[in-house]
Amino acid sequence: MSQATPSPKIDTRPVWRRMAFGWPAVVVLLATHYLMALSSVTDLGAWLTADPAGKSSPYELTYTRQSHTFDEPTHMVGGYTYWRLNDYRILPENGNLPQRFFAIPSAIRGGYELPPHDQGVWRRGAEWTLVLQFFYTLGNDYESFVFSARCMAILLSVFVLIVVWVWTKRLFGPEAALLALTVATFSPTMLANASICTSDMAVTLFFAMSLGALWRALHRLTPWTLLASCVTAGLLQVAKFNGLLVLPMVAALLTIRLAAATPITVQVGRWQREIVGRAARAGVFAGVFVTHVLVVIAIIWAFYGFRYSYNAYPEERADSHLNDTWDALRINRAGQEDIFTHTIDFAREHELLPEAYLYGVLFVQRHSVARTSYLNGEWRTTGWWYFFPYCFAVKTPVGVFLLILLAAAAIAQRLAERVGAHATRPPPTDTDSSNSSDSSDEDGAAPSTDAPTVEHASTRGEVIRQALYRTAPLWVLAVIYWAFAMTANLNIGLRHVLPTYPVMYIFIGAAAEWVIRRHRLLRPLVILGVMLVVIASVSIWPHYLAYFNVTVGPKNGYRHLVDSNLDWGQEVPGVIHWLDDHGLNEGWRSPIKGDAFKNWLTEHDLDPQVNAAQGARVYLAYFGSANPYYHGVHARQLPSYYMHAMPGVAPGGLELYPLTGGTYLISATQLSNIYVEHSGRGRWTVSNQRYFDVMHQKYSAVFARLDPKAKPPVLIRDQGSGDEYWGYQILRFARLCQYLKQREPDDTIGYGMLIYQLTDEEVDRALNSAIPLEPDQLPPH
Repeated sequence: MSQATPSPKIDTRPVWRRMAFGWPAVVVLLATHYLMALSSVTDLGAWLTADPAGKSSPYELTYTRQSHTFDEPTHMVGGYTYWRLNDYRILPENGNLPQRFFAIPSAIRGGYELPPHDQGVWRRGAEWTLVLQFFYTLGNDYESFVFSARCMAILLSVFVLIVVWVWTKRLFGPEAALLALTVATFSPTMLANASICTSDMAVTLFFAMSLGALWRALHRLTPWTLLASCVTAGLLQVAKFNGLLVLPMVAALLTIRLAAATPITVQVGRWQREIVGRAARAGVFAGVFVTHVLVVIAIIWAFYGFRYSYNAYPEERADSHLNDTWDALRINRAGQEDIFTHTIDFAREHELLPEAYLYGVLFVQRHSVARTSYLNGEWRTTGWWYFFPYCFAVKTPVGVFLLILLAAAAIAQRLAERVGAHATRPPPTDTDSSNSSDSSDEDGAAPSTDAPTVEHASTRGEVIRQALYRTAPLWVLAVIYWAFAMTANLNIGLRHVLPTYPVMYIFIGAAAEWVIRRHRLLRPLVILGVMLVVIASVSIWPHYLAYFNVTVGPKNGYRHLVDSNLDWGQEVPGVIHWLDDHGLNEGWRSPIKGDAFKNWLTEHDLDPQVNAAQGARVYLAYFGSANPYYHGVHARQLPSYYMHAMPGVAPGGLELYPLTGGTYLISATQLSNIYVEHSGRGRWTVSNQRYFDVMHQKYSAVFARLDPKAKPPVLIRDQGSGDEYWGYQILRFARLCQYLKQREPDDTIGYGMLIYQLTDEEVDRALNSAIPLEPDQLPPH
């Protein structure tokens, strides 16, 4: 049985309107999004005018506006090693695809040095040590490497915006598509994550593409629709390991599709047939599913070089391992093997999938069971069910909420009108549907030959069911993903629900109904909503990651959320400029270079230039993986995270000195103490105070004997055991943070780096005055 082919629909709109709502406007918005994201992390003026010879210097931050965030280095360097070495020991627990994508320019250009593959860092799977060497000790061009990777990352965000525009246009028309695209273009959340080299934007793109392509193939099955669905499904599985969450979504879509009476059209070349019965359609869907599984497996193998072992060097495989050993991951938190252990063991034994991929699956499962998180001054390892709803509520522009309400009202009105329209006219015939030049399908999308078709509706319930059916991939994605997010324990950033954002933007497109109809009351509200989003984006530039709406405000964000919601280690250039502007880097502005820096990182052998800097009364507690000292921030170091990015790599290696009045620069995440081991995680307990009293008395007596005129003062490294020495530093810093939380910072850098100007008296008060104590027993989590 064949269907009548609809006649081509002629666009009779004026030229200006086609330009305003067509590709010219789309291109302008996409370019705007790209430039806003890139300019937030790169000083484009400095980049364009810089001396080409200067761009090769690995020591200066000449055109970087924001340093790399905490997670980026392993993504960027990992992709480079995948291309150049076909080795998968760096960050196998994250998506292979985005890492390869970010590294395409640097892999083509080449010229970057890597540690020799027979070094211990490779054998131990010490990915962070390797990244540290790549960026800071091998003379690589740090800025150009990071810049090219970020240029690629923003392209993924642009692709997401294109998907939003195309899908909205099919559902609601060109005006709605432009509205949805505009809101997505200026979304602070999209802009914040666009220029960050992690897997979040890649998985966002392929969740939407894979479900949309699958839904299309389940209605019109051709070699091309099947290929598109299989390929996007495979790319989703190498984008990020939470892509496995697509399985319940696929099950839901197959169930919905089978429950509907709509036939599936199968077409190969000129041959075409409609499959009507449920049993027959189930057979076709089973074949589609099996084909997907085979293609997805092939794509996974392709991204890992069609080799089982993660190690590209056979002679080293016997004694090399990944960051966490297999034996460590095989045991769950209860100290037992479980179904994940046995499933991965079976797959490893039969080499069903690449070893690095299997490792990533198990790693993500183990590390997502419990993860330290922070919300409104409280920390937990098992999270809160309302963490992501709260993040969304305070980090989304008010204009977006207004547009969501208007979109809901527009959809409700459209459904009501269709109930009335269907009640007063007979069901359409095949001739009517094929010849009408201004017809639209059952839920407002432009007609197409491969669009899902449903029965004629005559009641409100039928109209709603048809609308839900046509938009099934969208709400299935949103419902299942949000349900998973709200029950998961990984509560560290709004970015983890980014895959649901395209659904929101497409839904917002429906608010264009009020613009099209020129509604006197609601049309201005749509315009107001868009303006509020644009204003929110422009006003927070370039600190998109720190955006909070009026309910909290960026200046107060650190009291509510930290980590990738606000402070992800990106403000090293801002710290440099702030210190320069306040005359606190004079005399030691040049970064530590060459062998001096290597010695600092490995042996803690400080040269005279570094020692002179230690005399400054500037203290830094940094959360991130960039190295402020390498780039020219010379300050006395307070406990920071990660220590691999700092001098004094091992606990107990950090120099100890008395705290005095001065300038304290403290990352918001460090102020919360959630990642500072043995600090109480933001709580000051009875045991903390007891231990601190003993150690503070001991080391205060030592400090009193120091020569205050020495530059630097004599540093203490042999006054006690490593645990005691390190424990005192941690508790002293935690005690200081307890005091600083009670007062407002004197200044901020990008809202995530907090600056406190303290006198000697304030420091003494912070360390010695009485403060409220909490019980040692932690609250139930």
